[in-house]
Amino acid sequence: MSYENSVMFTDRAYTIAEACRFCWMCRHCCPVGLRTGREINTPRAKGLIVSLLKRGTAYDRDIARAMYECTLCGACSNDCVTGYEPPVYIREARTQALVDELVPPEVMAVIEHVAETGNIYGEEKPCYVGTSSEADVLVYIGDTAACRTPDLIRSFFSVLSKLDVPFRTLSDEPTSGADLYDLIGDVDEVRTACKKLAERIRKTGVRTVVCLNPNDAAMLARRYEDFSIPLPAKVRTATSFVADLLKESSVSVTPQPLRVTYHDNVRLSRELGETDPARDILAVLGVELHEMFLHGKLAHDCGSAVFHAYAPDLCALTAAGRWEEAARTPARTLVTASPEDYLVLSAQTPEGYEVKDLFAIVDEALA
Repeated sequence: MSYENSVMFTDRAYTIAEACRFCWMCRHCCPVGLRTGREINTPRAKGLIVSLLKRGTAYDRDIARAMYECTLCGACSNDCVTGYEPPVYIREARTQALVDELVPPEVMAVIEHVAETGNIYGEEKPCYVGTSSEADVLVYIGDTAACRTPDLIRSFFSVLSKLDVPFRTLSDEPTSGADLYDLIGDVDEVRTACKKLAERIRKTGVRTVVCLNPNDAAMLARRYEDFSIPLPAKVRTATSFVADLLKESSVSVTPQPLRVTYHDNVRLSRELGETDPARDILAVLGVELHEMFLHGKLAHDCGSAVFHAYAPDLCALTAAGRWEEAARTPARTLVTASPEDYLVLSAQTPEGYEVKDLFAIVDEALA
């Protein structure tokens, strides 16, 4: 990959950083800063660093590492009453780190995996076949589900079949660009990946794309528009799609005798503004839901697949933090609606608790 012509730190990024460097008001929201207790892990500290870079401080490896000690969950942006978005300057700082060849080795290894195989795992991505090559619904599986949580795919496919929804998939499914965007920001390689997927979707002629991974849904629904990459189909999250299907379906649902708490995926809740569909599904399933104190748009991030890939120790801390919040409810089952969250939370499940995928529960409940 070549990034010699990349231009870093836009006026917008500098403006946000200048505002954030004097403000401590979102430090209580940062899942990484809360768990490490290090000032460098707060959005305010990163804003101060960018401000110092503008004033002539040399970008070094310690600064680059600090910029990657962030899940890009957007809690800081969500909490900011003045509307500033620290992830803007953090992503641009990551691009600058790449330009200056300062990316931490463990992060660079993940970037190279994407360059070599198209996904963060450095593996050939398995293919999954839908029920009809002529269906108007395309299920976009995503890299994490395909490579790490195949049981979740099978559950989701089973749900769609039981609800009589024909669907297709993409052979040799291209990446959405979401992971690469988080790793290196808005560069040509990311936009090229996005254009490739958009063209594949266009050629299918489908009218609806259902994303199993919320991170992919946010990328397709929001970033493609920002990049002026047209999508000919409507993008739906798996949760909203299934919630609507259950409302319209006459299929019998067997109530599930479960006491659960639900973890809101941050891309669903904050970027897409979606919090109700998963809870609507849980209501149809007849489970006993106990909300964590911080839920919906206020939910703490547990970490992401890409964060887990290059910073497993930090990701273990953020996941453990979310489990501590879940443990304050009467529930012993934590439900997720994201392959990434399922992967991260499963790796830190405390004794006596379990993680369950929302669509696995739906699959069990459908006659």
